[in-house]
This record gives sequence, structure tokens and C-alpha cells, in this order.
Amino acid sequence: MHVTARHHSSAAVPMATPGPRRRTARSSPQAQGSVRDRSEGLDAATVEAARTGDRDAWSVIVSRYQVLVLSIFLGYSIARPRSVELTQDLWLKLYLRARDGLLKVLSLPGLAVREARFRALDEVRGSRRAGPTTSVDDLMLAAPTPSAEEQTSRQSELALVRRMLAALPPRQREVMALAGIEGLPHAEVAERLSISTVRAKQTLSDARVRLRRIRSMPDDVQRAYLLVVVDGLTPADVAQRLGRSRPEIDPLLQAARHHLRHGAVR
Repeated sequence: MHVTARHHSSAAVPMATPGPRRRTARSSPQAQGSVRDRSEGLDAATVEAARTGDRDAWSVIVSRYQVLVLSIFLGYSIARPRSVELTQDLWLKLYLRARDGLLKVLSLPGLAVREARFRALDEVRGSRRAGPTTSVDDLMLAAPTPSAEEQTSRQSELALVRRMLAALPPRQREVMALAGIEGLPHAEVAERLSISTVRAKQTLSDARVRLRRIRSMPDDVQRAYLLVVVDGLTPADVAQRLGRSRPEIDPLLQAARHHLRHGAVR
């Protein structure tokens, strides 16, 4: 698969078609200093070659981390076609930045993960939807020899998505499962649940807003909220689980309620 720049005159960047590896030139010790140790599973020469715009090196990187990046977009309830498009665009722009000498440091998969999360937030804030979302189970895609780091990151994203879905109110969860995950039309969802089509549409919209607001919570607020709502823990149990004092938990849960009502504070 190749990703072609729609608004750039550059050549296409090879995406996820791992063929025979070409030998990448050995970089100098000074250049290798620009490569962070977090680029695990990839040799320093490949990462440094990618940082300086080598297309073959980028093909290797994309084949390793493409599923992780795609799962991030899908985890924000962005429809699969749009998630694939955003994933391809992200890799293309990273490659162009490297080719133009704009990447002083290349830390993987950290850079790609951060870019994906920023772009996903921009996408959902702009309410640019492209259809039904994908099944959570479909996120478990086969990746070519995924690294242990990628497996861990992917499993973490999946676990969070499942817990956020479990935190939805029952009716929102039902509608999300039928419309958002199975992809059923609103009319069929309404018929199955004995509600109006207008109600089905509104409930699905409410579910997506709630998922985005849970996702946007600060980490400690999100953990406390999900422990209460999904796991049924008491505030005292939450304090013990998080290693905090009991008085610290109430402000976290209050912040979670504020997020659900108003979204993140601008």
C-alpha cells in the first residue's frame, strides 16, 4: 500500500508493504545521539536514516507501528475509513518533515503516538464524522512482527476503550453497540430498542460526546472515575488502589462529573 500526498508534489511514501530491506548507511556517533533510546525494536541506523528522510527506513517504521497508530484513531470513536485516512496522512507528514530536515529528534513510537492523539482530538472537536465506528475487537489487527512495546501500547489502548464503553449509561451503551459498533442504521436501532429514530440518533450522539469527555479527562481523574463507575469501587477503595489519601479522591470525582457535564476546561 502506498500513500500519496494529495497536496504535495513529493513522491509517494511506501506504507506497510515490507519488502526486502535495503542496507541503511551507518550513521556517525554524533548523528546517533539524535535517536532516543525509546525507539525500541528498531536498530539505531534505521531510525537515524528515517530521521534524515530515507524512504526505505520509513517503510520499515510504518510497517511496525501502523496498527498502533490506527488503533488510537479508532479508540476515539472515529470511523474506520476516516481513521485509515488520518493514519496515512500522519505517516506522510512525518516523512515529509524528516525529508525536509525538520526532525531533530526521532523518538518512536512516542512521536507517532503523540501526533495521533493530537490529531484525533482535533478531529472529534471538529465533529468531522465519516460514518459508523468500528468494532472494538477489530482493533486487534495482525501486524508484521509487532514489537513487545507495540503490543503493550495496543493492549493498553484497547483496555481503555473497553472500559470507557462500559462506563456509558445502559441505553447509550446499547445504542452505541448497535449503531456505532455493528453499524446498523438508526431506523433499525430504533426498531430493536422500541424507541423513535430521533431518540436513537440523539442517544448515539450523546454516547459519542460522553466517550470523548471521558477520554479527555486527566489521567488521575479518569482512573478514579472508571474505578467507581466500571469496577464499582468505593471512594475509600479507590484511594487505596491509587495510593492516595481518602480526602484526595472526592476532588477527582468532582472533576470527573464536571468533565461529563461541560467537557474539558478551555
